[in-house]
Amino acid sequence: MTRLFLSFLICLFTFSINAQEHSWLTIGVAYPMIIDGKVDWSHSNYFIGDKSFNLFIEKPSAISFSKNENFYLTPGLSFVQFEESGEGGGLGGGSTRELKHKAYSIYLKLMYEIDLAPENSPNIYFGLHTGLYLDTETSGTRDWWARGDDITYRGTEIINKSGKQFFNSMYGGFLFGFRPVIRSAPFIKPYIELSFFPYYIDFYDPHIEQEEQNPSKNMFQISIGIGFGTKSGNTSTE
Repeated sequence: MTRLFLSFLICLFTFSINAQEHSWLTIGVAYPMIIDGKVDWSHSNYFIGDKSFNLFIEKPSAISFSKNENFYLTPGLSFVQFEESGEGGGLGGGSTRELKHKAYSIYLKLMYEIDLAPENSPNIYFGLHTGLYLDTETSGTRDWWARGDDITYRGTEIINKSGKQFFNSMYGGFLFGFRPVIRSAPFIKPYIELSFFPYYIDFYDPHIEQEEQNPSKNMFQISIGIGFGTKSGNTSTE
């Protein structure tokens, strides 16, 4: 996994970009929102909190297509975190849990850019976004209680495991964005991007019967990126 991560970083920083004026490197932050991010089971409920975030770094327009340079590929690396809370129980016992789901992933965007008027107005683009998780983790605590004969038992379970039950191994979605023009600082190229990812996460509780599980949730994401530098190259594909 470490070798794959290092190889990706080398590729990310050594690609040259196409003839269009794009940034040399982009960093950004995104706010991921799980659509209907709550699950109600017969004896429990879980929901995603509002402190989720996504940090990313990407190489804009690393590879273009020679027949139409408005199409291009942008690779990137991201770190995302979700906070999950939940509680459940009945007459015989119950539990509450507070979890953090974290994931590192590499991704690739295939985009088409509409060049309205580069000198005076923002550029609009849209495309596809697909990614592969390098590492996932779920950590937190589960506090439980259970009634016995004239006594109530209590305990805390420390959770630190792979996040594969929450994150799928891959993800994919659609994006739309625009890049405003800053004339006073042409070497800075910000953008705002909206993304939609179907079936992005899975809610799962090992204490719930399998027939009650209804885990898959979609995600909507708002991203703000800032590109630095301007560089032109000729890396392309037929």
